[in-house]
Amino acid sequence: MDTHYEALFVQALALTIASETAVVVALVYALNRRNPNRPSIGRVLAASFFASLATLPYLWFVLPAFVGPALVRTIGGEIGIVLVETAVYRLMLGVSVRQSLLLSTVANAVSIVVGLVVMPP
Repeated sequence: MDTHYEALFVQALALTIASETAVVVALVYALNRRNPNRPSIGRVLAASFFASLATLPYLWFVLPAFVGPALVRTIGGEIGIVLVETAVYRLMLGVSVRQSLLLSTVANAVSIVVGLVVMPP
C-alpha cells in the first residue's frame, strides 16, 4: 500500500472526527437544550467518534476496490455514510430518526467542506 495514501487517510480521519464531533455536540445541545433527558456529553462524543471511525475507512479503502469512478464512489459513499451514521446516532444517542438524519447530514457536509479547504484534491 502507498504510505502517502495512508498518511492522507489519518489526516482526513482526524479532520473528520474533529469537525463532525464539534457539529454533533453543538447540534445535539442546541436541539435538546430544554430536554432534561438529552444525551450526556460523553455519550455524544463517543457516538460521534464511533460514527466517523466506523465509516470513513470504508470510503477510503473498501469502496475503491468495488466502485471505479471516483465521483460515483464519493457520492454513493457519502450517502451510505450518512445513512449508517444516522443509525449510529439513533441507537447511541436515543434521538429521533429525523434528528439523527439531521446530525449526520450536517456533520458530513461540514466535514466535506473542511476536508476540501484543508486537504484540497
